[in-house]
Amino acid sequence: MTASGTFGVGDAGIVENTGTLYLDGATVNALKIGTLTASTGGTINYNLAGAQTVFPGNYYNLILSGSGEKTYAGARAVSYDMTIGSGVTANLDNTITVSGGLKLGTTWKSASSWGFTGSSAANINTTYFSTGTGKVVNALSHTSTTTTITTTYTPSSSNDEETTTTTTTTTTTTTPAMNTIAGCGARTTGFSSSTGASCVGNTGTATTTPAATVIPGCGNRNTGFSSSSGVSCVGNSVGASSAYNYNFGSAVLKNGSRGEAVMELQRFLNAKLNLNLVVDGMLGPKTIAVIKTWQAANALVADGLVGPATKAKMNAQ
Repeated sequence: MTASGTFGVGDAGIVENTGTLYLDGATVNALKIGTLTASTGGTINYNLAGAQTVFPGNYYNLILSGSGEKTYAGARAVSYDMTIGSGVTANLDNTITVSGGLKLGTTWKSASSWGFTGSSAANINTTYFSTGTGKVVNALSHTSTTTTITTTYTPSSSNDEETTTTTTTTTTTTTPAMNTIAGCGARTTGFSSSTGASCVGNTGTATTTPAATVIPGCGNRNTGFSSSSGVSCVGNSVGASSAYNYNFGSAVLKNGSRGEAVMELQRFLNAKLNLNLVVDGMLGPKTIAVIKTWQAANALVADGLVGPATKAKMNAQ
């Protein structure tokens, strides 16, 4: 079917199976979203020899042919394949997500993203794309492989002629796309946190850094045992920052203080200074002397009082 000029369909207009609808009007404006469906196998071909505005909908197979610039607005989807013919340029203002393959001219392109200069596409192409900052993201790579099989007939008599039959078989293989959009992590919605580009079509995965294994009371050691819990230090990440938050309580700790908060202070000093203090919850003058030395080394008032500033500095280490 070929539609020239104005083309209208009813509420159930369908192009299906292997059917193709050719649209060669300069502007396709008689269609409404939901009124024309290119169902499984159906193809819509914009084939005007000149500029065309592509109807802003979703398609099954989409072909832009003829010649001139084809303007396609909005973030749209093509359920299977998209082709941009020779002599045609696509002007896109957003991302076209193609679940199948992308053919530029006569060449199937690898699974990736494609667009004009200034787009966020991984592959810049000024032959088939123009002006717009949008891009096409194709999920599959179509690779055509041709195999020739030759069968020779052996004559059974002098009257028979030798014949050769050649069969050509074309197979298509597909590989998943890897189109990582920087700043999108594993998201396929929203926008990139680094470039502001749409995350539609992103196939990246969030990069995670394995957490360091820090054993409280082992400091920078990966041998021996924790001074605070007694567990083995084997497997402790040397030089890693501990995620352990010491609970020093709300009261100011000083000479003569007792209780669980003092035990946490003793655990801290054992872990950070590799001391062998008995974790008994009693704060005496020898420990106060150690605290004053530590305060001086950390640009704090060396008064031996463990208040808010000292506690914060301790938990920052």
